[in-house]
Amino acid sequence: MRLDELECFLQVATQKNMTVAARVLHVGQATVTERVQRLEEQLGSPLFERRARLVELTPAGKQLQAAASQLLEVAEDIRAQDRSGRARPKPIRIGVNEPVAHAWLGGWLVRLRAEQPKLAFDLKVGTTDELDAMMVAGSLDLAIGTRGFGYRAIEREELTAQQMVFVGAAGRYDKPEYSLRELAADGFITFQMRSKLQQELQALLRAEKLHECRVDTVSSVFVIVRMVEEGAGVATLPRLLVERADNPRLRILRCRTELTPVPLWLSWRRQQDNRSVSNAMASLRGFVDELKSNGRRPQTRSKRR
Repeated sequence: MRLDELECFLQVATQKNMTVAARVLHVGQATVTERVQRLEEQLGSPLFERRARLVELTPAGKQLQAAASQLLEVAEDIRAQDRSGRARPKPIRIGVNEPVAHAWLGGWLVRLRAEQPKLAFDLKVGTTDELDAMMVAGSLDLAIGTRGFGYRAIEREELTAQQMVFVGAAGRYDKPEYSLRELAADGFITFQMRSKLQQELQALLRAEKLHECRVDTVSSVFVIVRMVEEGAGVATLPRLLVERADNPRLRILRCRTELTPVPLWLSWRRQQDNRSVSNAMASLRGFVDELKSNGRRPQTRSKRR
């Protein structure tokens, strides 16, 4: 049983798709399939249930997932030691969703680098579902998403809530205020299917009885912005993201029906002796508190375990 086989197995378990896992690992899909099959032959049990496009872990696969995550962490610790036997500082593994990455992640990382100059980080950007899977698989130390991840080894707290706004092409919209029905005439663009942002928008449309309104779901902030610039619809985006972009081709549209603020949650793995992760979370909380004090965020609401 080789480390590259276990790494491949964990990536397939995270992505739930052989093709996507191959792309993340920068190998061919045939290589991914071969490595998973070798593991199944060695263990004498299937690790995944194959479906049309997705794969799901079998009971044996779930058992292996926890053990493989721990083994790869030990292997990474060993690799991190220099020839004198001293351990080099491990990078902290951070996961964020795309809106955070575009809105204010850079500001926090600059602050973190100033506070801990020797600290390295391994950053992953993905959907909240992808971050959830990576947290459960042990691939992240902490993550920021639109929900707290529920798992016995993971703690969580609500950091803040993002103020959401409607955004349209600057040359297409010139009224000081719009109704939701007027904006719906051009259709909406929001984040991927089943995301918190998409669900909140659909709830508003149902409340206004706009059942026939077109809603496009896109997993990339870059693509959403380009679609709005070309007049392909009205997007729902975090206000801070739009303000930071300072894009003259975009305009925040005032609407009589306001979007519900979307919470941002911090989730982290319980680690008794990882001071770097604890310091990074303290830095993050301080940075978010400063944003809120500057009027950039509504107040935080709750904490859970």
